[in-house]
Amino acid sequence: MNKTHKLVTYSLLIALVCVGTMFIKIHVPATNGYVNIGDAFIIISSLMFGPVAGMIAGGIGSAMADLLSGYAHFAVFTLIVKGIEGYIIGWLFVKFGGTKLVGMYSSLAGVAFMVLGYFMVETVMYSSYKVALQSIAFNGVQALASFIIGYPVFSYISKNVKLKFNV
Repeated sequence: MNKTHKLVTYSLLIALVCVGTMFIKIHVPATNGYVNIGDAFIIISSLMFGPVAGMIAGGIGSAMADLLSGYAHFAVFTLIVKGIEGYIIGWLFVKFGGTKLVGMYSSLAGVAFMVLGYFMVETVMYSSYKVALQSIAFNGVQALASFIIGYPVFSYISKNVKLKFNV
């Protein structure tokens, strides 16, 4: 794939993650954060286009959503956590054969990392693991909802759409 095609593909994936993150937001009072379905698009991006695309789309798209939504204090942490989440999903999927079962476990591993990553960030940010513990339930709901949406969408697309390129 040429550089222009790759740039356009990554840009579209970033936009999808950003919009998916901003589209449905449920406020979380304990951490002043929000629950969203952006991780569904990270799952789709990572499984369809690989670990680097998942990392770029997840990290930049989610951080952009934080910046545009007034959560700038989380943007750098989001860039790191969501970028690693996308990379984990894509890497595990490629490394272990790309089967349906591997895709499911890869997705679950990635969103589990997101929950753990935000727990660590919030423990440091709020100097309290008690506050961070409250967010585990919300991040867990976000992870589960994103998995329930993202993996079936990926499965449908991969079965019914022929991709003519590989990023």
